[in-house]
Amino acid sequence: YDVTSSSTGRLVISDGPNILTLNKDFRSIFESSYPNGRLIQIDLKTLEPRIAIYLSQDQEIEIDDIYTNLIIQQLGIDVSRADAKKIVISAIYGMSHKTLSNMLPGSQSSKLILENIRQIFGLDSLHKKINSEITMKGFFHNLYGRKLKNSNALVNHYLQSTGVDVALL
Repeated sequence: YDVTSSSTGRLVISDGPNILTLNKDFRSIFESSYPNGRLIQIDLKTLEPRIAIYLSQDQEIEIDDIYTNLIIQQLGIDVSRADAKKIVISAIYGMSHKTLSNMLPGSQSSKLILENIRQIFGLDSLHKKINSEITMKGFFHNLYGRKLKNSNALVNHYLQSTGVDVALL
């Protein structure tokens, strides 16, 4: 397992079993090697969307469950929580309105919903801030100062790398 080969600092499997995407039903196969020992897993629920909300300083969204609070309650889209999660994550990381329209029930405006999500999470201003730093320096930093290279996924890399640093701290 390697934390240095990814530009964002996310864990990468260099050799061995891919436990990062292991189905929840199979996690019980792991056991502590110590008598009466325990394995502990920490799930930083909705970390990257919460970082984006924090950066946008939009305090109107309740952080308890961003997916249901934003998509189902605030925007009034009648979807399951799983679909709400897909919509938020996909919108943050650059989904097109055409792709979103396939996920939405009825005749809701996918363009308007994407615009609302981008505004709520402050994605356009974050993108401008990153581009400005790239123009000045040729690279950019995440919230904690991790140096990142210019890429096609600027906001994605910024939020993922900041999330890694939050988790490490």
